[in-house]
Amino acid sequence: MSEMVKIWLAEMVHREIEQVNGTISNNCLWLHSSESSEEAEMFTANIASLEEYKTVLLQMQKKIEEGNFNV
Repeated sequence: MSEMVKIWLAEMVHREIEQVNGTISNNCLWLHSSESSEEAEMFTANIASLEEYKTVLLQMQKKIEEGNFNV
């Protein structure tokens, strides 16, 4: 993989992590203002899924930085 592709991938993953952090933050706010247990469960599930996605993105970011990310 060329150095330019690595730079593009790193930037793309970085932006996605920032986006996911914002979405997690929003879901936390909405969780605290939930009007029902079903609504709270939905936001809790969203947060868990987003955290899992963020973990994968962070792993990708690390591999890109180390030069070990291959497609």
